[in-house]
Amino acid sequence: MKLTRLVAVMVLVTLAHAGKSFAERRDDAECIANAMYSKAVVDEMFGSVGELMVPLLMGEMQRNGGELSEAASKAFGEMLLKEMAERMTFQVTEMYADIYEEVLPADELASYCAFFSTDTGRAVAKIQAKLIREAALRGEQLGSELASSAVEGTIRAAQQNDWPEGTPRSAQQELQALLFE
Repeated sequence: MKLTRLVAVMVLVTLAHAGKSFAERRDDAECIANAMYSKAVVDEMFGSVGELMVPLLMGEMQRNGGELSEAASKAFGEMLLKEMAERMTFQVTEMYADIYEEVLPADELASYCAFFSTDTGRAVAKIQAKLIREAALRGEQLGSELASSAVEGTIRAAQQNDWPEGTPRSAQQELQALLFE
């Protein structure tokens, strides 16, 4: 009987501690996600996507036999993104909280949360939107530079008939017509 009580107490203590540990882990994960993915950060993430939507909307309309001006596509894209951003901030922070909780051990979650509770941590979190914006601009520039040099290298390879193994002759001719004429 004493052994049964001892085991029961141990189980209850373990469950109580596990529940507290789980709650603390989730609180810490949400603390990090809320610090790193504020509304300003989510808005900036969507702002970068918004610029990509205009040509996609115009292309989709053309494929479906419609016509949408660039101005109308831009206005619709901005309206759509505003609606999405308002709905997404909570879902984005919840998604990241889930990820942090899955990949970080409890002690690291607590440390990160403690860091974001300091002045320095708040300062780091505050500049996330600016970092995303700057990274998007620099990434676009880098991508443009890389694409330009890659196209030049691809044209040289095509001129030298350096095709991927198994490229049909018809595909080679199609690409040569595109690249050289």
